[in-house]
Formats: sequence, structure tokens, C-alpha cells
Amino acid sequence: MVYTTLLEPYYSPQIIPIEVTVLRGARRLRLGSSLRRKYNDFTPKIWNILAKLGYQKYLQKIYVNIEFPHPVTSSYYQLPIVVAILDGVGMLRLRSPLYSIGRFLADYTISYPEFTESNEIPGIKTTPLIPGEKIEQYLNHIHTTPVDFKTPKFDTASLFPGVAFQGTAINLTKTPISILRKIPEQTWKNGQFFITLRKNSLSEQLLNFIALLPLNKKHVVFDYKKCFCEQIICICTKYNKSLHTEQLLFLKEIFQR
Repeated sequence: MVYTTLLEPYYSPQIIPIEVTVLRGARRLRLGSSLRRKYNDFTPKIWNILAKLGYQKYLQKIYVNIEFPHPVTSSYYQLPIVVAILDGVGMLRLRSPLYSIGRFLADYTISYPEFTESNEIPGIKTTPLIPGEKIEQYLNHIHTTPVDFKTPKFDTASLFPGVAFQGTAINLTKTPISILRKIPEQTWKNGQFFITLRKNSLSEQLLNFIALLPLNKKHVVFDYKKCFCEQIICICTKYNKSLHTEQLLFLKEIFQR
């Protein structure tokens, strides 16, 4: 099995498998619905790469899929798709699950995204990433210099255009609602979030939006003070004090469900 990282706007990066099914029949490469829009033009390049590597089993139907509900946008699934196909048609023998990510440049050299490595995941291998190498070199590394796979950490901010962050948490207070509406349910359920009730009140529109979110209260950091002015001797107006109390109780009720 070949794994890669899902790199899609407003989705937290996650490790996913590349699914390849090979059946007997007239030669054909069919892409799953999530891949078709982005990767239809890549299909001839796949056949070209396979031919260069010696593929001659023409009586095979190859089906490639990534489990994702929308059309993908990242080009960094190109390398893992090719590697998964090579594994599926029997041209590559993997001794253990493999992690792969990268795309092909015009001259067929491989380009890799930037990321840092963190915790090791037992049982999965990968290869040293050498920018500019050819697919033949990459495949050789799989057999000669496999290395233990460590979870990649990508620049999360680049995957969430327009979103304000507080550390690694999405700042619900500073992010426009028009942007928040683009975030899918999966991210709401699994992501980290930050909201503050300090200095200024929250808009009614934002409060109503937050109330409908499928948030895990364990993933939300809620920052607040006793009033908006935050002075030792409060100088807030009666209206501001009342508004602060009302919004504080409203948010506490949401996060304590």
C-alpha cells in the first residue's frame, strides 16, 4: 500500500492511501471522481512514465482513487499515484507500506513539497528526498535506502488562505465569517480552535455561526476576562458590562454541552 498526505484547502493535512485496482481487460487507466478534474491531463504522462520503465502488460484496466469528497487541487499526488500503479501492476515489490509525495516537472524530475518531520510511525517506510532526481533513482532508493517514516508537518497557514491562527489553532474571532464558511465539517470536528472575548464584543452573526458548529469542546481554547476594559477598577459602561456577561454565558453554554 502507498500512502500520501492530503493537501487540500481548509483541510488539516492527513495521511491517506492511494487506492489502485488492476483488472484484466483492454488497456485503460481510470481515475476516481476526486482525481479527474486535476489529473486527466496527467494521464498521458503516467503512460509515458510506465512505458519508460518497461510496462508491457496491455491487457490491464487500472483504476486509481483517493478517498476525498471533492475534486482535489494539489499536484503532489502525482508521484504516489505512479508508485501505487507500479505496485498494483507488479512492477514494484514493496516490502512494507510506503509513504510518498511529490510531483513531476516538465523534464520528469521530481519536486517535493517543504515540510518538517515529527513523530515516527512504525511499519511505514519512505525514501530520502532528493529534489531533481529521476523516477528511476527514486524507485532505486525504495529498495536500497528505505528510511523509517516520520509524520510530516506542513505549513498549515498556506492550506488555510484567509484564516487567522493563534499558534496552531484557528482563531475564530479574527477570521472573517466568509472564510470560516469555507471550512469543511471534518476540520471543525478534528481541528484546534481559539476564541477570545476580550476588549471587543463579538458580532451576533459570529455567535450564531459558532453555535451551529460541530466543535469538540476539548479542542477549543476560550480566552476571556471579567469585562471588556480589563481594568482593575472597571470603567465599562452598563451596556458593555451587560453585553459581556450575556456573550460570556452564551459561549460557556456552547462549550460546556
